[in-house]
Amino acid sequence: MLNSMRPYTPFTPFSLFDDPFFAPVKSASLPTAFRTDVKDEGDRFLIEADLPGYSKEEVSVSVKDGVLTVSAEKKEEKEEQKEGGYLFRERHYGKMERHFDLSAIDEEGIEGRLENGVLTLTLPKKKKEEPAVRTIALA
Repeated sequence: MLNSMRPYTPFTPFSLFDDPFFAPVKSASLPTAFRTDVKDEGDRFLIEADLPGYSKEEVSVSVKDGVLTVSAEKKEEKEEQKEGGYLFRERHYGKMERHFDLSAIDEEGIEGRLENGVLTLTLPKKKKEEPAVRTIALA
């Protein structure tokens, strides 16, 4: 909120988002993170990420160097012309990204789907290798 006791000059740091008048603009912005749940289901992990309003073309899931990256990018532009020459134009751009360590995951078995605004990823755990037993012949 603006401090009415402090005089403003062209050199005073000021953010429009501090003013309650501009609060709707701030709340209309795209989010910078998405809610993600990770469940351990014994032999696999299940990741559920809320991405309402995102299409499959706007969501990317990739694996590189043992890291799973989920990103969602939205570009929206809306324009309305009303009577009396009024013009309303609005643009939004936002990208959200989350990273997950895959050191305990069988990367080849990862599966995913985006349905009704929820991204569901199934990450199978690596099989635990039993240590090899070697018999030593006694002399």
